[in-house]
Order: sequence, then structure tokens, then C-alpha cells
Amino acid sequence: MKKFLYTCFLALLCLAGSLSSAQSRVAESPRDSLVDIGFSQRQEGAIPSAREGGMLYLEIDSPNPPDTLWVTYWEHLLIDQKSVTPGISFPVVGKYGNLFEGSIQKKVYLCELPQGITDGFLSIGKGRSTLIHQWFFSSGDRVRIHFNLVSGKTLFGGPDQNFYRAQYGLDQLFAEEQFNRDPVMVSESRKSLFQDSLAERLYREAQSRPDDLFVRMKVLVTDTERWEQFGNIAKVPVDQHPAWRLLHKAQDSLTAHQISLLGGRVAGALLSSGLTWASMGSAIPENDPTQYQMLQDWVGQFGLEQLDSNYPLLIHSESRLIRLTATLQNRQFLEVWKDFDSPLKDEILGTYLLENFNTLGAELAPLLDTSLSLVESPWIRDKLETLAAVYSVPVFSGELFDESGSPVDLNDFTAKTLLIHFWISGCRFCIDDYQRVMKALSDRFEADPDILLISVNVDSRESTWKNSLESGRYTSPQILNLKAYPGRGIAGYYRIHSYPQKMIVGPDSKVRLQAANHLDSDYLSALLVKISTEASPSFSLPQTSNQ
Repeated sequence: MKKFLYTCFLALLCLAGSLSSAQSRVAESPRDSLVDIGFSQRQEGAIPSAREGGMLYLEIDSPNPPDTLWVTYWEHLLIDQKSVTPGISFPVVGKYGNLFEGSIQKKVYLCELPQGITDGFLSIGKGRSTLIHQWFFSSGDRVRIHFNLVSGKTLFGGPDQNFYRAQYGLDQLFAEEQFNRDPVMVSESRKSLFQDSLAERLYREAQSRPDDLFVRMKVLVTDTERWEQFGNIAKVPVDQHPAWRLLHKAQDSLTAHQISLLGGRVAGALLSSGLTWASMGSAIPENDPTQYQMLQDWVGQFGLEQLDSNYPLLIHSESRLIRLTATLQNRQFLEVWKDFDSPLKDEILGTYLLENFNTLGAELAPLLDTSLSLVESPWIRDKLETLAAVYSVPVFSGELFDESGSPVDLNDFTAKTLLIHFWISGCRFCIDDYQRVMKALSDRFEADPDILLISVNVDSRESTWKNSLESGRYTSPQILNLKAYPGRGIAGYYRIHSYPQKMIVGPDSKVRLQAANHLDSDYLSALLVKISTEASPSFSLPQTSNQ
């Protein structure tokens, strides 16, 4: 029966594919700028027709409902990173309802949907207070949603209630699955986790709890233990997951296209869960053909060649699958990508480059050049061209200051090779990186007139930076210490969001490398010397960048 459900779903995909193509042609017709349209609030006194345009009616029942809801939408969404696909956000001010509309003592928020979007994404709320996270929507949707923040009930109404109810149902299903899953900690040593007696006692108490009611932490140390986590997932046929049953029950009230979209969301969630552990235990299938075949058989159940849903988790998971395959087959990402059968190939390649640009090092520029000749989607080409342009011009130094508060322009150091180390206070990895890498490089190049080491702090407050400088744990006076601010200037331009992070600028003031992954002092030392003496360095990052 469950096999039938999955087969039925795949059959719906074929019908949905033709519908999706037709809708895509409509979406490509000329229209006004989305930035100009945005979300707008319904004017008081306006009397809508029966089906005049897309609208969200949101109602919140709470003792302290927010005055304003933040609504964010994306026409295109690759990954959940604001620096890649930031979306467009608007505040929607709520007003208390009234007796005659059945909304007395509730806060009501009305917003019109932007026009010209066939399959977009929608989030409502901000931070941990998000009510809706990346749900599908189209410009013509009309739906009522009631959130009772006291009882926890969520109610739906309006012509498109079934589609939104199904998305809410998937949210609840996956959240419940996470709630009942054993927490897992990956560590290099069990002994190091239980050095303090309290941690050991609490862990032993947790292990003694009855497993019909309690979840209990698993500590995974070896590759074999991590691969076993994947094996446990792979034992259960993909089509037996409850999410498929939810879609099957909803299929009579949804269009084939909506089923296709939500099917991609389910596939993305399940694929991501399995690939997490398959990647961590990749040493096992790398050395055992039978285990590698098990991975391939499991992936084959998803029918990825038929899934054209542009759900970001599906795109991200297929990108991860190609990276894992490249590692296991000792091939390059682009080689595997060319052979990969998926309707989402442009999105997958765009995701790989935009998500991993700061780990590809000298490989990035030629990979971007090749990719631009392969990608057909205009909006993805635009993003890749923007990324390529960042590294084809002299280094950008916006909002960069020295210890006295004076602005600093890195282009003033033309003819020098710069190693820039980005860090923040409280980051133990930043401390470790300074002690193990930057300190050694500082001693190595202190007297070299052609190589300059620069430390750039990206704390929100200058006072925090100054205190960290005085501590001597993050940098030293032998290094040029500068200040930037998160999301602005040089940090915003180069999308510096993880720390520590390195950047090398050549004597021509062009960025030659940006790396968020760990690079040891010997590798960086050799690279700095090579860049400082050659116009076009031939170095590339170690092959571990595919992992």
C-alpha cells in the first residue's frame, strides 16, 4: 500500500511538470519591479471583489500580540542565507478586530501579495518568533490564518486554505519527528565529554530512562558509528515516511502542481537528514563498495530526476549529494554535476558556488568562468556574475578603521601581499587560530617588506574590540589591527559571516583567496610567498574543499 502511495506521488509529478512549465512561461512575462511592488496593507474602507488578488488575512489571539509583523518574500530562494538570497521584508501593522467581523479582541494583519510570482516563498515573523518559515505562495493566493498563541491552535480558511494547511501539517510533522528523536553529539573522544562529574552523572541518568517515553543522547566518535546512523535511516523505505501519507490524504484538495511543490519539500527534508550522517561517515563507503551501493540505492528511491520543486532544502541537499559523490569517486564537483540528472541543475550549481565561495580559494575564479558558460537561468547568472565581479576589481575597504578611528584603505598597500584575518571576540576558534596560525606567520613575516599581516575585528562594539586587543588572546601589536562592523563595509561586501576567516590580497590589490575553512601556517606561508612573487598564482586549496 505504501509503495502504491509513493508510485502515485511520482505519477502526479509527471502531470505537475507540464503544468509547472506552462506557469513558468507566464512568470517570465514583463512586469514591474518586485522591489517597487512589495507587500502593501489593505486600505481602510476598500471593498474587495470575490477574487480580486492575492491576500493574507492573519489573525493573532494572544494577551500581548505584536503591533507589527515582519513579512519576507522571495521570488527565488536558493539557501537560507541572507547574503545569498536576502528576500524583501516589509512591516505589516496590525489592528484590533471587531465584533462584526468575528475578530473582536484579536489582532488582525492584512497584506496583499506581490504580483507576478508563480512559485515564491513566504516567511512571517522575525528570529525565533517566526510563525511561518519559507512556505510556498503564489500571487493569487487568498487565505485566512488564525494563530492562537495561548492554546497553540492554528486555523485556516479562504479559497487556498488546503495548500497552506498542508504546509502547516508538514511543519508539525517534522517538528514532532525532531522532538522524538534521540539527540546526537559528534565528538573525537567520549572521555573528554565527561571530564566533569555533573556531565557524567546526567548522561548516565539519561541512559537509564525508559526508552518508550524519553529520548537519550548518543555520542558518536568513530566513522563506523556515524555511518550506522545513516544505515538506520536507509533501512526504512523512503515511501514509508508519514509525510508521504499526509500528501496522499491531501491530494484530492490540492492541484498536481501543489503536490509536486510539497513533494520536493518532503524529499529535501528526508534527503538532508540521511546525507548529514552519510557525509560524516563517508570513510566507510569510500572503502567498502557494498556500503557505497547502499547509499546509491537509498538515493535512487527519491526519483530526483523527476523532482522540479524549487524548495531550497531540496536544492541544498542535491548539492550536498554531488559533493559527497565527488569525494567518494575522487572527482571534481563540476564533473559529477554534469552527469547528474535533475531539473534543478542551475540551482544546484548556483548554490554550490554561492554557499562555498569562501572555501574554494584559487579554484573559485576558473570555476565561476566555466559555470557562467553552463548556467541558463538569468537570475542565477546574475548572482554568479555579481560574485565574479567582486574578485575582478581592487579590494574594497569600506568602513575599515585603525585603533585611532582613522579610516584605512587597503589599496594604499599596493605592491604588498596582504593576509587579512577576520575574527570576533568570544570565538574560541579565533583564539586557537591566532595561537596556532597567525602567531607563527607574524614571526615568519615580521621583517618581510613585501608581506603584511592584518587583523580585522568584526564585533558590534568598538569597546569590545579594544578589550580583546588588550587581552593578547586574539592578536598582537606586530600585526596591523583594524576594525570593521558586521554586515557593513568590507564585512558586508565580502559576506564575512563566519569566523575566523582569511583573505589574501595580492600586490595588484586583487583578492586572491577567501577561506572560511582551516588552513595551517605552512600552507599559508608558502601561498603568501608564491603570491608575492608571481602575478598569477597557481595555488589551489587542498582537495578537502569538496567535502
